[in-house]
Amino acid sequence: MEFKDLLKNDEKAKAILKKERETISKLEKKLEWHKKRESKLWGNSGPFETILIPLCKEICKRKGFKYFEIYGPFGMCCETSLYFSNEGKEKNWRDSRMNDIDICKVDTWSIQLTYNNNTESGYQYWTGEVTNRYPKGSIGELNGENNVYAPLPADIDEIIKLLRFSKAFE
Repeated sequence: MEFKDLLKNDEKAKAILKKERETISKLEKKLEWHKKRESKLWGNSGPFETILIPLCKEICKRKGFKYFEIYGPFGMCCETSLYFSNEGKEKNWRDSRMNDIDICKVDTWSIQLTYNNNTESGYQYWTGEVTNRYPKGSIGELNGENNVYAPLPADIDEIIKLLRFSKAFE
């Protein structure tokens, strides 16, 4: 093999590398366009504003509740609690109507949810049951990993049936 052959192979490799870099550049531009599009469609809201707040508003409308509050997500399970009451005071939050409820001082109806994309609704709810999978005082137990969850129905009337009543602490 001659030196000129080595130079020729080097030129071929450089040409291939240049073409690959151009392809990568085109794909990066396309990816950036899709990321911007996704951001416009989804915004900074996520499921909180697109699912949970509208769900709470609809439950209030159907059940006649005056107020709702969303707590969470908390812990490793990212458990989010939805509370409803007829007592409280109004507040605005992220341009969406939410209400300030001191859940300890008013009677509430509530449901605890976690995200689960393997269910029809994308969420599951805490059934109220608890297992002993994680020992008492462990990180798993403290983060709700012993809670038993079931798929959240996709029907709002079925979700309403799952609400639990809690009496105010005196």
